[in-house]
Amino acid sequence: MEIKKIRAIRHGRPKFRRQDSTYRNKVADDFWRKPRGRHSKMRNEEAGKKAIVKVGYGSPKEIKYLHVSGLEFARVENLAQLGKVTKSQIVLLSGTVGNKNRLAILKAGKEKGLKFANITDVDKEISNIENNFKARKEAKASKKKVEAKPAETKKHEAKKETKKQ
Repeated sequence: MEIKKIRAIRHGRPKFRRQDSTYRNKVADDFWRKPRGRHSKMRNEEAGKKAIVKVGYGSPKEIKYLHVSGLEFARVENLAQLGKVTKSQIVLLSGTVGNKNRLAILKAGKEKGLKFANITDVDKEISNIENNFKARKEAKASKKKVEAKPAETKKHEAKKETKKQ
């Protein structure tokens, strides 16, 4: 199905909001909750009130579970799974993937020309991860230099204590 049709179908559906979410900060979140009030106009579906979630608002089978771009989702947790992804799919990188594997997956996906659903700028993400690795290495190296001297003094102090006893 064409991208324009998918977007038209999705944008034709109302945004389901919680009752009184515009009036109170306490319920200002966008999470849907069914109105249960005794005198609720929204629950009674009076004209001019917000829409209630119903079965009829569901997406057609052709576009259900597709990305807005019209591509299928492919969840990736390692490089082996990335190898199976085709051009008709969009990569959904798992949140449980560590930085080392994330970097490898992003570089391989970029070479392959794949799109990522949950990463807006792949180049920026790669550079951020690499910068974090460099900063951690530098911090570790500087920490080793600082710790080298106190460790020697501790050994000498321990020897002195044993001689006194």
